[in-house]
Amino acid sequence: MATRFVPSDAACPDHPERAAVDICVRCGRFLCQSCVTSRAAKVMCKGCAMRPMVRAEDPFPPLAVALLVMGVLGLVVLPLGWAAGLMGQRQLNRIARGAVTERGEFAYQWARGLGWASLAVTVVMLLAGAWTYWGDGSI
Repeated sequence: MATRFVPSDAACPDHPERAAVDICVRCGRFLCQSCVTSRAAKVMCKGCAMRPMVRAEDPFPPLAVALLVMGVLGLVVLPLGWAAGLMGQRQLNRIARGAVTERGEFAYQWARGLGWASLAVTVVMLLAGAWTYWGDGSI
């Protein structure tokens, strides 16, 4: 574990009377000696050490892949596309709140976009059906 540069006037937020000796690699909090926790050869605060670790070699979590597949299939089976869009937006909201890591954010954005596309296909189909029913019958 390599110690990062800690300003001399930095104090631990949990123990303001103690000087900081390190910085959490996840959230950037200053840590005193009693707050330093080591996990997977990384220095973290206790809160970050309790959160699940994410493997760096997995660029997309399984949920992101599933939502992409749902979004693509949703262009044919429309309700599947709507669900992918809603679930993709939910994950993006969780990323924005910091509840989950940013891993898979690109896939979630695509799932949301495919959800909007399937919604657009639905609207076009409904308008075409309405035009055929109430219009002159030719499209």
